[in-house]
Amino acid sequence: MYPHFIEVHSPFTDERMMMNIETIRLITVDKGVTNIYQNGISVEDVKESYDEVKKLIEDSGCLIQMGDPRLDNHPLTIDQLKDMIGEPVWDSNKQAWGLVCDQFDGLVRIRGYKSASYDYNADDLIRFPVYQMKA
Repeated sequence: MYPHFIEVHSPFTDERMMMNIETIRLITVDKGVTNIYQNGISVEDVKESYDEVKKLIEDSGCLIQMGDPRLDNHPLTIDQLKDMIGEPVWDSNKQAWGLVCDQFDGLVRIRGYKSASYDYNADDLIRFPVYQMKA
């Protein structure tokens, strides 16, 4: 599969930027500025509106996948996860389900696919949100 790029512009300098669509994870609007989050880490402010960015992505031939409607839209906190030992959670960074399996020293361990486990602290959960199913 070939990478897909869109051209966007800086809202401050009108500089043109090419952005790989495959790295886009989230698009938000804050105080009139569209923010594009790439791979959950970097953020680019762009001049284009949310609808314009969405149209650029769709016009490139890519599909915009909607989030799973079964998931609660509120990311879990470290304190909530500590009370969820043995329960499934959706890891938005890994795009996979895992089980909360342990908590220790301010960390929560989530066991994922093929028994790989990952430890999260409160800061990790801000960068890489974890969700539960709706009740």
